[in-house]
Amino acid sequence: MRDSHEAPMGHVSHSTWLKWILDAIQKIRHQKQRPSVERISHAIRQHHKFRDECIVEQLELAVKEGAVLRVINKGQCSYKDPGVNSRQLKITKGTDLSKVIVKALRELGERGGSTLKGIERYIRQSHAVEQSEDVDLSSLLRLSVKRAVARGLVVQEGRLFRLTGRAPSVSVAVAAAAAAAARSAPSHEDDDDDDDDDPRSGFVSPDSSCHKVWM
Repeated sequence: MRDSHEAPMGHVSHSTWLKWILDAIQKIRHQKQRPSVERISHAIRQHHKFRDECIVEQLELAVKEGAVLRVINKGQCSYKDPGVNSRQLKITKGTDLSKVIVKALRELGERGGSTLKGIERYIRQSHAVEQSEDVDLSSLLRLSVKRAVARGLVVQEGRLFRLTGRAPSVSVAVAAAAAAAARSAPSHEDDDDDDDDDPRSGFVSPDSSCHKVWM
Protein backbone atom coordinates (compact mmCIF):
# COMPACT_ATOMS: atom_id res chain seq x y z
CA MET A 1 0.00 0.00 0.00
CA ARG A 2 1.42 3.34 -1.03
CA ASP A 3 1.45 6.50 0.99
CA SER A 4 -2.01 8.06 1.30
CA HIS A 5 -0.60 11.33 0.01
CA GLU A 6 0.14 9.77 -3.37
CA ALA A 7 -2.23 9.20 -6.28
CA PRO A 8 -1.74 7.66 -9.73
CA MET A 9 -1.20 10.33 -12.37
CA GLY A 10 -2.16 8.40 -15.50
CA HIS A 11 -4.52 11.26 -16.40
CA VAL A 12 -1.53 13.51 -17.17
CA SER A 13 -0.84 13.12 -20.90
CA HIS A 14 2.60 12.86 -22.45
CA SER A 15 2.01 16.12 -24.32
CA THR A 16 1.32 17.84 -21.00
CA TRP A 17 4.50 16.43 -19.52
CA LEU A 18 6.43 17.65 -22.56
CA LYS A 19 5.02 21.16 -22.15
CA TRP A 20 6.05 21.18 -18.47
CA ILE A 21 9.57 20.04 -19.37
CA LEU A 22 10.06 22.57 -22.17
CA ASP A 23 8.63 25.36 -20.01
CA ALA A 24 11.07 24.39 -17.24
CA ILE A 25 14.01 24.42 -19.68
CA GLN A 26 12.99 27.84 -21.01
CA LYS A 27 12.61 29.23 -17.50
CA ILE A 28 16.02 27.93 -16.41
CA ARG A 29 17.77 29.25 -19.51
CA HIS A 30 16.06 32.62 -19.00
CA GLN A 31 17.70 32.66 -15.56
CA LYS A 32 21.08 32.18 -17.30
CA GLN A 33 21.49 28.75 -15.73
CA ARG A 34 22.22 25.28 -17.14
CA PRO A 35 19.04 23.16 -17.51
CA SER A 36 20.27 20.13 -15.57
CA VAL A 37 18.15 17.22 -14.33
CA GLU A 38 18.12 18.72 -10.85
CA ARG A 39 16.98 22.18 -12.01
CA ILE A 40 14.34 20.82 -14.38
CA SER A 41 13.00 18.58 -11.63
CA HIS A 42 12.94 21.46 -9.15
CA ALA A 43 11.19 23.79 -11.63
CA ILE A 44 8.44 21.23 -12.32
CA ARG A 45 8.01 20.35 -8.66
CA GLN A 46 7.35 24.02 -7.86
CA HIS A 47 3.99 23.72 -9.62
CA HIS A 48 3.34 19.97 -9.92
CA LYS A 49 4.10 17.74 -6.96
CA PHE A 50 5.57 14.61 -8.54
CA ARG A 51 8.46 12.43 -7.47
CA ASP A 52 11.85 13.17 -9.04
CA GLU A 53 12.17 9.67 -10.49
CA CYS A 54 8.88 10.23 -12.33
CA ILE A 55 10.15 13.51 -13.81
CA VAL A 56 13.40 11.83 -14.88
CA GLU A 57 11.40 9.04 -16.53
CA GLN A 58 9.34 11.53 -18.55
CA LEU A 59 12.46 13.53 -19.44
CA GLU A 60 14.14 10.39 -20.80
CA LEU A 61 11.07 9.61 -22.92
CA ALA A 62 11.17 13.14 -24.36
CA VAL A 63 14.86 12.71 -25.25
CA LYS A 64 14.27 9.35 -26.92
CA GLU A 65 11.59 10.76 -29.19
CA GLY A 66 13.70 13.81 -30.07
CA ALA A 67 11.39 16.31 -28.40
CA VAL A 68 14.18 17.35 -26.03
CA LEU A 69 17.88 17.56 -26.83
CA ARG A 70 20.40 16.22 -24.34
CA VAL A 71 23.89 17.77 -24.29
CA ILE A 72 26.92 16.51 -22.37
CA ASN A 73 29.77 18.95 -21.88
CA LYS A 74 32.77 18.26 -19.62
CA GLY A 75 30.87 15.47 -17.90
CA GLN A 76 27.85 17.65 -17.13
CA CYS A 77 24.46 16.79 -18.61
CA SER A 78 22.00 19.48 -19.66
CA TYR A 79 18.91 19.70 -21.87
CA LYS A 80 17.73 21.96 -24.69
CA ASP A 81 14.61 22.68 -26.67
CA PRO A 82 15.50 21.53 -30.23
CA GLY A 83 13.09 24.14 -31.56
CA VAL A 84 15.34 26.92 -30.28
CA ASN A 85 18.57 26.90 -32.29
CA SER A 86 21.01 29.52 -31.05
CA ARG A 87 23.91 28.10 -33.08
CA GLN A 88 24.16 28.97 -36.75
CA LEU A 89 25.84 26.63 -39.23
CA LYS A 90 26.41 27.88 -42.75
CA ILE A 91 27.80 25.25 -45.12
CA THR A 92 29.07 25.23 -48.68
CA LYS A 93 30.53 22.47 -50.84
CA GLY A 94 34.00 23.09 -49.43
CA THR A 95 33.04 23.25 -45.75
CA ASP A 96 34.98 20.89 -43.48
CA LEU A 97 32.64 19.71 -40.73
CA SER A 98 35.28 17.78 -38.77
CA LYS A 99 35.11 20.13 -35.76
CA VAL A 100 31.32 20.11 -35.84
CA ILE A 101 31.33 16.30 -35.82
CA VAL A 102 33.78 16.19 -32.89
CA LYS A 103 31.62 18.63 -30.92
CA ALA A 104 28.47 16.64 -31.73
CA LEU A 105 30.07 13.39 -30.53
CA ARG A 106 31.24 15.09 -27.35
CA GLU A 107 27.78 16.48 -26.62
CA LEU A 108 25.97 13.27 -27.53
CA GLY A 109 28.23 11.21 -25.26
CA GLU A 110 26.66 7.93 -26.39
CA ARG A 111 28.15 4.74 -24.98
CA GLY A 112 30.21 3.02 -27.69
CA GLY A 113 29.78 5.88 -30.15
CA SER A 114 27.20 7.30 -32.55
CA THR A 115 26.15 6.48 -36.09
CA LEU A 116 26.62 9.03 -38.86
CA LYS A 117 22.83 9.25 -39.13
CA GLY A 118 22.59 10.01 -35.42
CA ILE A 119 25.28 12.68 -35.73
CA GLU A 120 23.44 14.31 -38.63
CA ARG A 121 20.15 14.28 -36.73
CA TYR A 122 21.81 15.89 -33.73
CA ILE A 123 23.46 18.60 -35.85
CA ARG A 124 20.12 19.44 -37.50
CA GLN A 125 18.42 19.60 -34.09
CA SER A 126 21.10 21.69 -32.39
CA HIS A 127 21.93 24.10 -35.24
CA ALA A 128 20.12 26.40 -37.58
CA VAL A 129 21.64 24.93 -40.74
CA GLU A 130 21.96 27.24 -43.74
CA GLN A 131 22.93 25.52 -46.96
CA SER A 132 22.64 26.24 -50.67
CA GLU A 133 20.62 24.03 -52.98
CA ASP A 134 23.72 22.35 -54.41
CA VAL A 135 24.93 21.17 -50.98
CA ASP A 136 23.92 17.84 -49.45
CA LEU A 137 24.61 17.74 -45.71
CA SER A 138 24.70 13.92 -45.59
CA SER A 139 27.36 13.71 -48.31
CA LEU A 140 29.38 16.51 -46.71
CA LEU A 141 29.29 14.73 -43.35
CA ARG A 142 30.53 11.48 -44.92
CA LEU A 143 33.54 13.31 -46.37
CA SER A 144 34.18 15.24 -43.17
CA VAL A 145 34.04 12.20 -40.89
CA LYS A 146 36.64 10.49 -43.09
CA ARG A 147 38.90 13.51 -42.62
CA ALA A 148 38.29 13.44 -38.86
CA VAL A 149 39.23 9.75 -38.73
CA ALA A 150 42.36 10.34 -40.84
CA ARG A 151 43.46 13.14 -38.49
CA GLY A 152 42.98 10.96 -35.44
CA LEU A 153 40.17 13.11 -34.06
CA VAL A 154 37.57 10.36 -34.36
CA VAL A 155 37.72 6.56 -34.20
CA GLN A 156 35.47 4.42 -36.39
CA GLU A 157 34.29 1.01 -35.15
CA GLY A 158 31.93 -0.51 -37.69
CA ARG A 159 29.02 1.88 -38.14
CA LEU A 160 29.87 3.78 -34.96
CA PHE A 161 32.08 6.81 -34.49
CA ARG A 162 33.50 7.98 -31.18
CA LEU A 163 36.07 10.43 -29.87
CA THR A 164 39.61 9.24 -29.27
CA GLY A 165 39.34 10.31 -25.62
CA ARG A 166 37.13 8.68 -23.00
CA ALA A 167 34.37 11.17 -22.24
CA PRO A 168 31.69 10.08 -19.72
CA SER A 169 28.82 8.25 -21.40
CA VAL A 170 25.20 9.41 -21.33
CA SER A 171 24.16 6.68 -18.90
CA VAL A 172 26.85 7.65 -16.38
CA ALA A 173 26.16 11.39 -16.60
CA VAL A 174 22.37 11.02 -16.45
CA ALA A 175 22.48 8.52 -13.58
CA ALA A 176 24.70 10.83 -11.54
CA ALA A 177 22.52 13.88 -12.22
CA ALA A 178 19.28 12.00 -11.53
CA ALA A 179 20.63 10.60 -8.28
CA ALA A 180 21.59 14.12 -7.20
CA ALA A 181 18.07 15.34 -8.02
CA ALA A 182 16.53 12.55 -5.98
CA ARG A 183 18.80 13.24 -2.99
CA SER A 184 17.95 16.95 -3.01
CA ALA A 185 14.17 16.35 -3.05
CA PRO A 186 12.05 16.02 0.10
CA SER A 187 11.71 12.40 1.17
CA HIS A 188 8.35 10.59 1.11
CA GLU A 189 7.43 7.65 3.31
CA ASP A 190 6.34 4.39 1.64
CA ASP A 191 4.54 1.69 3.63
CA ASP A 192 5.05 -1.01 0.99
CA ASP A 193 8.04 -3.16 2.02
CA ASP A 194 7.92 -4.96 -1.34
CA ASP A 195 8.31 -1.79 -3.39
CA ASP A 196 11.37 -2.15 -5.62
CA ASP A 197 11.59 1.55 -6.42
CA ASP A 198 14.48 3.37 -4.81
CA PRO A 199 13.99 7.17 -4.98
CA ARG A 200 17.72 7.66 -4.38
CA SER A 201 18.53 6.05 -7.74
CA GLY A 202 16.61 8.65 -9.76
CA PHE A 203 14.87 5.92 -11.77
CA VAL A 204 11.83 3.66 -11.45
CA SER A 205 11.43 0.01 -12.36
CA PRO A 206 9.68 -0.78 -15.70
CA ASP A 207 6.48 -1.97 -14.00
CA SER A 208 6.12 1.03 -11.74
CA SER A 209 4.00 4.10 -12.37
CA CYS A 210 4.43 7.79 -11.63
CA HIS A 211 2.60 9.13 -8.64
CA LYS A 212 1.65 12.61 -7.64
CA VAL A 213 2.38 13.76 -4.12
CA TRP A 214 -0.53 15.64 -2.66
CA MET A 215 0.73 18.27 -0.23
